[in-house]
Amino acid sequence: MKRHAPVFSLLLAAGLLLFGCATNRGTALTGYGLGALQGDYDYFARILLTENPLVNADRAELTAAISDRRKLLEEGMSPVELYRVLSPIVAMAGCGHSSVRLSNADEQQLMSSGKLLPLLVYVENGRIFVLSAFGRKEPPPESEIVQINGRASADIVKTMLENVTADGKNITKKLRVINLSFAPLYLHLFGSSDRFSVKYARSGETKVVTLDGMKLTELAKLAHQAGPPQIGFPGKTLECTFPSPEVAVLTVRSFNFYDSSSLNDFKGFIDSCFAAIAAHHVSSVILDLRDNWGGDPQASSYLFSYLIRRAEPYFSENTYGYYQLSLPVPVAAQNAFGGKLIVLQNGGSFSSTGHLLALLRYHELGTFVGEESGSSFSSTDGSRDFPLPETRVILHSSRREYRVAVGGLPQGRGILPDVGVSPTAADLIAGRDPAMEAALELAVKTASN
Repeated sequence: MKRHAPVFSLLLAAGLLLFGCATNRGTALTGYGLGALQGDYDYFARILLTENPLVNADRAELTAAISDRRKLLEEGMSPVELYRVLSPIVAMAGCGHSSVRLSNADEQQLMSSGKLLPLLVYVENGRIFVLSAFGRKEPPPESEIVQINGRASADIVKTMLENVTADGKNITKKLRVINLSFAPLYLHLFGSSDRFSVKYARSGETKVVTLDGMKLTELAKLAHQAGPPQIGFPGKTLECTFPSPEVAVLTVRSFNFYDSSSLNDFKGFIDSCFAAIAAHHVSSVILDLRDNWGGDPQASSYLFSYLIRRAEPYFSENTYGYYQLSLPVPVAAQNAFGGKLIVLQNGGSFSSTGHLLALLRYHELGTFVGEESGSSFSSTDGSRDFPLPETRVILHSSRREYRVAVGGLPQGRGILPDVGVSPTAADLIAGRDPAMEAALELAVKTASN
């Protein structure tokens, strides 16, 4: 399936996913008349209710919310304010491939003028912890943020969860997006500030520090200089390594190989990796699919062919656009892996990756380590952009459901891990990867038995 349109642009230096900026009322973005806002709102509602499959939504609740939130429209609202009205509705649709965002022009304008919270933070168990203050002494790493600009951290996290989309009741995908994009998401939802008052707790003491808000370019430069901890995985997209004679680690961070050239390169990499695994007589493979947000099923199904014991269908019968993958996928002609498979997953394991994880779970082909995945056997896509006529705010909506050939898995949830491991703020600050450590320990133990 085609990955959903990029709402986010990655700022690698800070480990943040940035999408758009927001401002408080009265800033540069144009305000619109109530009639124009209502017209756009009604168009938005009609498209969402008729184009989106809404396989994870309660239509009655969604329709009631659409009616209630229409009352929030006011004369002179800017596109950002309209976004804040629409965003929770899209989240209620329970579709991780759908979203709402500003027009490119408005996002560019706001990106250049909005000021972000100058901290790298991490949400853990509903609490916000500091990873880096980008060279400043306060707030120190591992301190807990209690308030930002007088708003309680619990309220901030709750609002973010209500505005980030995911499949059904899945939370790990929402948290992954929040942790990769906290500062810009805060800006989008709560507004730009020249100064941020941050109340934090550390070692039994509570303090308040005032931080100057920063433009994106300033923050990126400072983040690069400070070299903060990494929330994401900045290494290679595809990698095959052998940490011990008995264990291989196959890292696949994307299946985004849609053109024939890149798909052939992907297949060549998979072929060479499993050839090396066979040559090394490896008994345990760790398949790292964390932060693999999906891509082409032709890629994920090719990897699937190396892991199955016999020919198995990938998609359910007569799946739109993928009839061939509804037929049994043959086992790889050479070097198919029959040993112990350990699968690493997190909330960023989404879309086609969720499909692959569901198939591996259904066919009992691996032990799953990490967090609940961001999606599972059912995922909606065939997405397209629907710009609203007046404000040009964009509804990005799925239009079809795609299911893989499995049964018995819960709708609207990810694949649950057999060994649950989530990194803490302390882990990230120390540069530890506890999920990989657990997978390696399990692989070595399995190989020695």
